[in-house]
Amino acid sequence: MKSRAIKVCLTLLLTITLVACSFSSGEVNNGRPAEHPDMELIKSRYLFSKEDIRPIEIEADKIELYKDYDKAYITSGSFRQHDSERVLLFSGSFSEAEIDTDSNNLEMRGAVEIENQQENFTIYGEHLTWNNSDKIVTSEGDTLVTLIKDGHDILEGVGFTGYLESSTFEFLRMERGHLHYD
Repeated sequence: MKSRAIKVCLTLLLTITLVACSFSSGEVNNGRPAEHPDMELIKSRYLFSKEDIRPIEIEADKIELYKDYDKAYITSGSFRQHDSERVLLFSGSFSEAEIDTDSNNLEMRGAVEIENQQENFTIYGEHLTWNNSDKIVTSEGDTLVTLIKDGHDILEGVGFTGYLESSTFEFLRMERGHLHYD
């Protein structure tokens, strides 16, 4: 009888243990469209490109690609965009970004910097969105954005919209500014 009770207890214990176990990888989804990316690139360079859009070159510590969702998540990255003759148009960096691989639109967070080499201006902010087809950079909510032109003109404000093709900028509210006139 004692042997049967031990077998029942062991079976019950084994059943509870197996039911409590999980075959999950233990990773948190972190808002990603799927549990695992289709491809994960570590310390790499990647060219996001479509036929009708200028390609964006990304270098990053980590790039997670979700092909079925047209999404990529980038950690600690920098980007460059050239014209058809390989002249550098824009470059920048960020801590984290989400890219729509169909449109090349970027949502960037954490120490974001965007530089226009042609017009000699730099945009800084903690959360900026790049609309690739319209060449517009916008800020989220009360994100403070700093714009530096020619190394000496400095504008800071919130509610930023930057039209990069025409080098025209708007702030909903200016915090401070300094413009130098010749």
